[in-house]
Amino acid sequence: MKALLQHVDYIKFEVTKETKLAQKLADKEKKGEMKECLLYRIAAEKEDNGHEDEVVKLAVADIKDVLGQIKCKRVFLYPYVHLLAGSEPSAPHTAIKIMDLMEEQLKKDGIEIGRAPFGWYN
Repeated sequence: MKALLQHVDYIKFEVTKETKLAQKLADKEKKGEMKECLLYRIAAEKEDNGHEDEVVKLAVADIKDVLGQIKCKRVFLYPYVHLLAGSEPSAPHTAIKIMDLMEEQLKKDGIEIGRAPFGWYN
C-alpha cells in the first residue's frame, strides 16, 4: 500500500460524476467534510491482496504516530489510486477491505474517522 499523509485544516468532497460504484451510494454518502484532521490518501497495491491484516497493522501504527506528533484525533480516509505510478492496483475488494479494517481499528482507539467513498471522481 502507498499512502500520502497531510495535516489539513479542512477537507470536503462531493460525488460529481457517477461511476458504477458511486451509483450504489446513498445520498448521505455522496458528500462529506471534516475540519482539522490527518488526510490519509490510500492506494492499495496488487501485492496487498491476501495481506490485508498486515497492511492495516502498519498503516494504523503510522497514523497513530503522526496523530501523536500533530496532536490530533481525527483522520479522513481517502482512496486515491493515483499514488500508484508504476505499480498495479489491488482488486477493488482488497482496497475496500483495507479501508474498512483501518476504520474499525482506529475507531476502537477513539479516533474520529471521516471517509470518502470508493469508486467516485472529484
